[in-house]
Amino acid sequence: MIKHLLVWLALYLAAVLHSGFTLACAVVLLWLYLFRRTWLRFRRGVEAPERASVLPLYLIAVPVIVALLQFAFVERAVEFSRNRAILNSAPLIAAIEEYRTRNGHYPTSLLAEWPDYLPKVIGIPQYHYQPHGDGYNLVFEQFNYRFGTREFVIYNPRDQHVMTAHARDILEFRPEQLVVERTRGYYAQHDLPQPHWKYVLFD
Repeated sequence: MIKHLLVWLALYLAAVLHSGFTLACAVVLLWLYLFRRTWLRFRRGVEAPERASVLPLYLIAVPVIVALLQFAFVERAVEFSRNRAILNSAPLIAAIEEYRTRNGHYPTSLLAEWPDYLPKVIGIPQYHYQPHGDGYNLVFEQFNYRFGTREFVIYNPRDQHVMTAHARDILEFRPEQLVVERTRGYYAQHDLPQPHWKYVLFD
């Protein structure tokens, strides 16, 4: 029993380190299900014979199941969440463009007690607006299942996407300098199917 518990603990730690807490929770739920079945068998006096150890089977089956769960659910759920937040930003983007039509420039800030335009996605509290050059960046942070990774999704109508690791960068660099790769701080950038949207990954 102790050996089995150690195997499951190792799998849980591996899931946390490599895929985040969502997959780790799936590992815990699977372990609880199997533990409950074993406990019920034990209480009924139907304990399995000791002639064959199931430890090798655990070492093969459980990592395969965990990988399948990650492939089938986690990445798709993240993609769905990201796409939903992008879709729900359309009224805000339209209002910003309408402001520019009326005033000849984009708003300098959208800081307010009530943001009004919400992503309406669990885990994404709000959009962040930042003027940049003759355009602006609209940003929200998206859950990412990779351990130690933060994902930010960015819209820029001029395709001049900027997202930095430190607020100090904004204070110390000119807007055109922030476009330089070395000042950004993220390790990966990906285009999205939606026009003018990208997402970046920070560690």
